[in-house]
Amino acid sequence: MQQNPITIYCADIFDLYYNGLQMAIKNEPNHNFKIIGNSKTISCLINNVSLYQPNVILLSHQLLDGYVFKHFSHIKYVCPNVKIVMLTMAFSMKTMLKTIGKIDGFIGKDAEINEIIHCLKLVLQGEKYFVVSGF
Repeated sequence: MQQNPITIYCADIFDLYYNGLQMAIKNEPNHNFKIIGNSKTISCLINNVSLYQPNVILLSHQLLDGYVFKHFSHIKYVCPNVKIVMLTMAFSMKTMLKTIGKIDGFIGKDAEINEIIHCLKLVLQGEKYFVVSGF
């Protein structure tokens, strides 16, 4: 019997990144992940996460209507069991430190798909994953 897929909701302003990630996850074997949507604004993200209740959110540090840092608690309020992983090109230690204790993972957009899947599997098991190349 096939299990229900692990649902992933994305939040990124770049269609190319979202479409590429969607294709890469779909084509990667040995997992049960399904990307169910993408938002380009924080307000749309919060509404859709509340509606769809995904297992994981993969998000950029900035969307069209602002930075996501101050919205983590609201996201967790509308979707209490969600795991949040930030995928970003913002490689500063300051950016990473803003997220520690508030999200479950932090990884660079330059990561290979197998590293992203590894990160997702770990955070879904309750572990934290904070890795960015260049540190």
